[in-house]
Amino acid sequence: MLRTARIVDAEYLEDNFDEEDLAEAGIYTQKYHEVTTTSFAYGSATVKAYDSATVKAYGSATVEAYDSATVKAYGSATVKAYENSYVEDLTGNIRPQSGYAVIKDYYNHKIYIKKGRYQIIEVD
Repeated sequence: MLRTARIVDAEYLEDNFDEEDLAEAGIYTQKYHEVTTTSFAYGSATVKAYDSATVKAYGSATVEAYDSATVKAYGSATVKAYENSYVEDLTGNIRPQSGYAVIKDYYNHKIYIKKGRYQIIEVD
C-alpha cells in the first residue's frame, strides 16, 4: 500500500497503522527516536541519525544528523547537520552546525561546506 502512494501524510499513517508497525518499517510520526538505518520522519517526530543512517524528513519533523548520516529535508522540516553528515535541503532553511557537514541547498543552488570552525565554502 505505501509503495504505490506518491505522497504519504503523517495523519494518514497514524490513522491506518500503529506506532510499532511504523517503527518496524523505519517510519516515525511522533516522539523521539535514534536511528542508524534508513528511516522516514513525518509529523512531529524528532530523529537523531547516526553512523550511515539515511533519513527523509517531511512536514515539521526535526532531524539531527551525525557521523556520515544523510538527510533529505522537505516542507518545514528542521535539520541540524554535524560532522560528516550530508543534507539535501529542499526547505531553504538548513545550515551546517559543526564539523564537516555538507548542505546541498536547492533554493539558493549552493553547497555549503563547513570545515572545522573557520572555513565556509560556498559553491554556486
